[in-house]
Amino acid sequence: MTARMGPLELPLSGVRLVEASAGTGKTFTIATLYLRLILERGLLPDRIVVATFTRAATAELAMRLRQRLRMASEMLRQVDPARARDDDDGEMRATRAVIAHALADIDVETLAARARDAERAMDTAVIGTLHAFCNRVLAEFGFETGRALREPELLEDTRALQREIVEDFWRVCSTDADAARLLAETWGKPDALARQVCDPRWRGRTVSNAAELTAAAQDAGTQRNETLAQLDAIRNAIAGWDDGVLQVAMQELADCISHAGARKSRAQGLQVLRDWSRAGTAPDLLSAAARKAVDDLAEGTLSAMKSCKRLPQGPVFVAVADLDASIKALEQLDDNARAKLLLGSRAYLDRELPARMQALGVLGHDQAVDELAAALGDPQRDARAIRAIHQRWPAALVDEFQDTDPQQWKILKKLF
Repeated sequence: MTARMGPLELPLSGVRLVEASAGTGKTFTIATLYLRLILERGLLPDRIVVATFTRAATAELAMRLRQRLRMASEMLRQVDPARARDDDDGEMRATRAVIAHALADIDVETLAARARDAERAMDTAVIGTLHAFCNRVLAEFGFETGRALREPELLEDTRALQREIVEDFWRVCSTDADAARLLAETWGKPDALARQVCDPRWRGRTVSNAAELTAAAQDAGTQRNETLAQLDAIRNAIAGWDDGVLQVAMQELADCISHAGARKSRAQGLQVLRDWSRAGTAPDLLSAAARKAVDDLAEGTLSAMKSCKRLPQGPVFVAVADLDASIKALEQLDDNARAKLLLGSRAYLDRELPARMQALGVLGHDQAVDELAAALGDPQRDARAIRAIHQRWPAALVDEFQDTDPQQWKILKKLF
């Protein structure tokens, strides 16, 4: 079991995870570790990476680190800087504790000089988002990471380009009648599909390639046509029910169901199904009343009824059961087709976005992360790149670490 450590006991090397709930002092802890790196390891702000996930959080974090460093610099100009004062608040006590910890191995003059130099250099501090850090690494170490000599322009917001790509996918898919129907039924407009496809939670997930999705869609189309043919045959059979056939079926219901109201509603349902089958609508378009009739006569529904002594038999009820099974099979095929459309649109976006960005000479934040992760995973250059980058930034503090995606974690693990 790993022993719990406070920010003063935590080693300043290797990968360390600090767990804390919201409002329990994560920023306070980061500021303490930042001050320790400066005082104990003698690092200047431009050699410590401090990363978080939003620009708003970046601004607040930079202010807190600057305040903590200024506080330490002022204390180190005092006599006996580690001694607590009566008017010290919590942050001042923590700062004095860091000073006392550092004084065990380093003299006060050296600590004062380190704090003073770091305070003067705070404008060079590397405090920002992980995306911005990745882009900076690529810019500063283009040779080591294999970036092209022509540095791409950073595209701050890729959403417009992503929407354009999803609209292209929508337009291409709409040439197929079934796909056009499902797109309209499920998402209505391309913007709704884009919101789902461009969700950042897709990052790090593997999506099937387009060839597999196309083949699956073709198989589903064949199955749908076969099911529609079965439905058409069942509808034609139901349309052929005459009054004599219905009379026999109603007598069967009377023999099976003792409750008069339940028996009557189901007998009426049989008439509704015959009316639907003769109306000339598409076989997969059941009216609400026809759908209810099928559900009421389903085996599962009847078996659960106390008043149903046994399941009704005969060709009418076989046809209803076949209709129910075919409708459910068709619904399942449509559900699968919707999932394939969603995965296909994401695969299309994953393929098209980098290509279009390259053609435009731009790079998004996520693409900067992907490019750096790929460079650090390249056996031809990873060791040289990692060595050079780590020498430039020997330490990193990452706020909201749980929000890192697999690519970001891969980068942090290799560099620090």
